[in-house]
Amino acid sequence: MAIPDNSKNTSRIILVVVGILVLSALAYFGIKYFAAKAENEQNIAKIEDLKNEMMELEEKILDFQSTLEDKNMEIADKDKLLEEKERQIQDYIDRLAVAKKQGRTKDKRIQELEARVQSLQRYVESYKTQIAELEAQNQELSIQVDTLRTQTTRLRAENRDLAATNESTSKQLEETIKIASVLKAREFSFYQVNKRGKEKAGTEFRRGQLKEIKVCFNLQENLIADPGEREVYVVLENPDGSPNANFTDGYSGKFTFEDQEKVYSAKVTVNYNRLEQQVCVPFKIADENKFEKGPQYVSVYSDGNLIGQSAFKVK
Repeated sequence: MAIPDNSKNTSRIILVVVGILVLSALAYFGIKYFAAKAENEQNIAKIEDLKNEMMELEEKILDFQSTLEDKNMEIADKDKLLEEKERQIQDYIDRLAVAKKQGRTKDKRIQELEARVQSLQRYVESYKTQIAELEAQNQELSIQVDTLRTQTTRLRAENRDLAATNESTSKQLEETIKIASVLKAREFSFYQVNKRGKEKAGTEFRRGQLKEIKVCFNLQENLIADPGEREVYVVLENPDGSPNANFTDGYSGKFTFEDQEKVYSAKVTVNYNRLEQQVCVPFKIADENKFEKGPQYVSVYSDGNLIGQSAFKVK
């Protein structure tokens, strides 16, 4: 029996319509897939840009240590430079916030960048503290030294009967001497040590090649400080603020600072003679560990005081 022409035409129309719908659906999902893929690639590129900017920002912050130690630079100029670093960090924080609002809060790289920028903030706060200390010391030490010389000369010449009258003055002098006698560690240098004991100086080291580091610094001349043996503790901190320690090989341990127990990476006993002297402290990371990439913050403690800070970079 022959199929009518009208029925054939209707079937053809239906097939054409169905085909158009199928092609439209495929086109829709294809466009959506490639759009999502393009957006994801764009997001990855933005995060990489943020990561690169973080590395540049870390280098600028680390370089500020040498500026801080520049004796020829005015403290006010150092303070202005530090304010600029703070503005750069805040701008970076704002950009991270934008990245999080765009739906990338679960990205581990964003979380890593947040941790690193927090470490930089802590380091900037440390710089601010050092500048504040320098300002206070510059204002007070000049007055205190003149006062100390005058009072010491006068007190040595005075009769013992004046001891009771000068008791309060003596206590003030003791406090002044205590402050002035605190050691200062400056002019840091770092050396990568290989398995054969060969040393390589620098401020940046490759993670895969770095297993042992030697931290060197100068204890500055201090004619007021008491001579003799002192324990000097070196703390190496990762970008997230956690300490690098090697208890297995006996490098590390704990000490007390500001009534709290703190982990040190390595220590050395120094026979201080009031004159400037170089001190070097080796530290070897445990075999099962590696240094984390980014800045390694170095702090030096002695006699219950933080006496110096610096940093090197692991890449």
